[in-house]
Amino acid sequence: MNILFMQNCRSEWDSGMSGSLLRLGNELKNMGHEVDYVFSDELVKITSRFRVKQIVFPYLIPKVLRKMQQKKKYDIVRISSGDGWVLGLYNKIFKAKRPYVQIMHSHGLEHPYYLEWAKEIEKGHSKISPQLRFWFNLIRLNEVKIAIKMADHVTCLSSEDSNYIVKTKWKSEKDVSVTGNGVIKSFFVNRFYQTQGTKLLFAATWMPMKGIFYLVKGFQKIIQTIPEATLSLLGTRMHPQEVLSYFPLETQDRIRVIPSVRYEEMVTEYTSHDIFIFPTLFEGFGNVILEAMATGIPIVATRTGAMCDLIENDINGIIIAKRDSNTLAEQTIRLIKNWRLREKIGRNAQKTARNHTWEKVGQKVARLYENLIESHKNQ
Repeated sequence: MNILFMQNCRSEWDSGMSGSLLRLGNELKNMGHEVDYVFSDELVKITSRFRVKQIVFPYLIPKVLRKMQQKKKYDIVRISSGDGWVLGLYNKIFKAKRPYVQIMHSHGLEHPYYLEWAKEIEKGHSKISPQLRFWFNLIRLNEVKIAIKMADHVTCLSSEDSNYIVKTKWKSEKDVSVTGNGVIKSFFVNRFYQTQGTKLLFAATWMPMKGIFYLVKGFQKIIQTIPEATLSLLGTRMHPQEVLSYFPLETQDRIRVIPSVRYEEMVTEYTSHDIFIFPTLFEGFGNVILEAMATGIPIVATRTGAMCDLIENDINGIIIAKRDSNTLAEQTIRLIKNWRLREKIGRNAQKTARNHTWEKVGQKVARLYENLIESHKNQ
């Protein structure tokens, strides 16, 4: 197969979105397929502003694709998020017969994301400018909807998103697939479970949509019962003092903030902690969850993204409701006090993760693409 991935982001191995794409592409190449990439930083060089790139990128796709098709005939063209809307409309208006299968790939559906974001805005946890509200509500959400409807097929990272698309009747169930992301094999390590598991870990950008306000409240409650508990905050992309300012002064000496962590350093971080807590409000997938599971660290997380598909409550992880700091604290304390439960959940999590290596995800995606190509030829 000749496959073209088009994505509105920078090409970075350490980035969640582009890193996942590059790893998938590597697996497909290892299987003998031809894989090319188009990233927005290669096309939109007039500005470094992400919002401007989001506006411009979809309009460049048809021209770039026509030029690339002259050199190589692609079987699959996968365009991320709503950026394929212009190409889809162009093909429909001009009744162009596509020699390729056009796939809309969602890294996290914007519509449910915006609903959760609106709740945080209402609570005063987040802000949105009038310009961004206008752009997101009236432009971006419609671009995504059009891209879904115009595509031959839609791939999502979680059943949460695929169910939303089918429920809204933007696509039928047969035209939506869940592919998920994978984990690299170096994350699978042997873990020794300490009798006292007081080292807690959170890894995400420090922003309201990651559930940070509920994490702060939850950790306060944990400290009241387990004073020796510590919390590491990794990849916050914010200065440590600014992050610490969210916490009461009396708990700040129990917190370690690391604004940036290299991808290969994450294994060490997972293995040197006892419990991974992730009270996020929305995830397209949540790569850190699968990485944590691979290292065998027990997880307390909200039901969104990959957690919907990967975690069975009390079997290979603990699922809690969103915005519930009390239950976050209660379940974390329960794990701290019970090392056998931590071991059971951690070992089961690692078993689950072994079914989601990048090699297996690559095989799943390749089978899907081959079936789509065959169906497209028969139309």
